Amino acid sequence: MGEFFKGWRRKAGLVTLAMACLLTIAWMRSYVRVNLLILDDKDTTYQSLSTMFGGIQWTRWTSEVGHGIKPNDPDFFRQLDVWSFKVVWRWNYGGFDFVKVDMRGSDQIVRGEVPYWSLVLPLTLLSASLILVKPRKAKAATGSTP
Repeated sequence: MGEFFKGWRRKAGLVTLAMACLLTIAWMRSYVRVNLLILDDKDTTYQSLSTMFGGIQWTRWTSEVGHGIKPNDPDFFRQLDVWSFKVVWRWNYGGFDFVKVDMRGSDQIVRGEVPYWSLVLPLTLLSASLILVKPRKAKAATGSTP
């Protein structure tokens, strides 16, 4: 069995398989739990990273100082209902979702979402190819040696 894991290809295959398994666990967990991390960069910029409903989302919010509510305030989600939104552009296909929204004049939200399957599937295929495909044998050097 030790012979099977000689060389870098199969070891790298095990590492990518472990990453695919961890992302699959996070994918399943995102349907049960919502994780949200909000970073307060400046007085006018906020960024968040969240996992929910089978995807990873990131959001960047830019706001003028003095507009009141901030994304890390407890009333943030309740007050979203009363604001007017204007979608500037949006691209949505196969679970990928990218959108830019103007709110209340100078406030802007840019949000992107990437589904977990788009990370898990390529890692699984890569690990399978690294583990299962036999490496080629090195060619013997031809010619005379002094």
